[in-house]
Amino acid sequence: MKFNKLCRTLCTCLALGGFVQAVPASASTAAADADRIAKDEVATTIRQFMAGFGAIKCNDVTPVSKFARNNMLYVTDNEIFTVPLKEYEDGLRQRACSWVGHTGTVDVVKVDMLAKDVAVAAWQYHDAVTLKTGKIVRTKGTTLMTLVRSGAGWKVSSTMSNDVRLP
Repeated sequence: MKFNKLCRTLCTCLALGGFVQAVPASASTAAADADRIAKDEVATTIRQFMAGFGAIKCNDVTPVSKFARNNMLYVTDNEIFTVPLKEYEDGLRQRACSWVGHTGTVDVVKVDMLAKDVAVAAWQYHDAVTLKTGKIVRTKGTTLMTLVRSGAGWKVSSTMSNDVRLP
């Protein structure tokens, strides 16, 4: 309650002192529209990234790697490291060569725009991988990514995932 009163008082002082200028309605609407469009683009990128795992093959991992920036920051339960794009592609290739199929679904995506070309996306997913042995491995997890927009679209700049195997 005290915070709300303090905030109202501060905002009033700033406005009376001429430090805050009114933003034209059209400018704020345009900014809100741009923000919404960018959030939709990021959410679509996340879904395409996940769908890419079902399309990668031993000799073609671009359906996933096209979304990764070179030297992406990667965070695991106990490590932080930088992954060159070639190394990331090698890891994807190794995974793709060990399975015969992958299906995955993004259940929820939340996007926060930090700037017009920088976003943080938190998302939940579940997937199933059918290994060459015939075994099916099911997981569910959460991922936090930083994405940066460039001429080539949205690229993953950093990622951190937590997943659990399902019975």
